[in-house]
Amino acid sequence: MNKSIRNILYLVNKYNKNHSKKFIYKGMFFDLKHSNKNKIDTGYIYIKNYKSFKKYLKDILKKDIIYKLNYWSKIMNLEYSKVYIRSSKYVWGSCSSKRNLNFSIRLISIPDNILDYIIIHELSHLLYFNHNKKFWNHVSKYYPNYKRARDILIIYQFLIFKNKIWNNIFRI
Repeated sequence: MNKSIRNILYLVNKYNKNHSKKFIYKGMFFDLKHSNKNKIDTGYIYIKNYKSFKKYLKDILKKDIIYKLNYWSKIMNLEYSKVYIRSSKYVWGSCSSKRNLNFSIRLISIPDNILDYIIIHELSHLLYFNHNKKFWNHVSKYYPNYKRARDILIIYQFLIFKNKIWNNIFRI
C-alpha cells in the first residue's frame, strides 16, 4: 500500500470519529440545523427538509459549474452543449457524444480549486473520449497538478460515502 493511500485511510478514520454527522460543503464541515428555509451561513447549514435541500444544492452547484465552464471553455477554446447536475453516486462527471456535460451533486462538497480540475477533465473529454496519454497531456496543460487533485478526490469519495447526511440525500 503506497503512502498516499495510507494517508487517505488515516484521514477517513479520523473523519469518521469527528465529522460523519456534519455536511461537507466546498471542502468545509458544517453542522445542520432545521429551519423553515434552506440557507448556508457561517458554521451552519439550515435545511427545510432533505428533498428541498437536494434541489437547493443542485441549483447552487449548477450556477458554480456554469460559471467555471464559461471561464475554462474560453481558455481551452472548447464548446459544450448542455449541463446537467445528476444524483450520481459513483462518478464525478461525464461527457456525452452530444457534447453534454454531466456532473454529480457530490461536487458541492469538494473545494473550489478541485472543482476546476473536474471541469477541465470533462472539457478535455470533448477532444479525447478516453483517458489516453493525449488526454492527460491536455489536462495537465491547464491543471498541471492533476494527480494531486485525483488523490484529493479519493479522500472526498470516502468522506461522502461515510457521511450520514449524504446517505439521506441519496435516498431521495
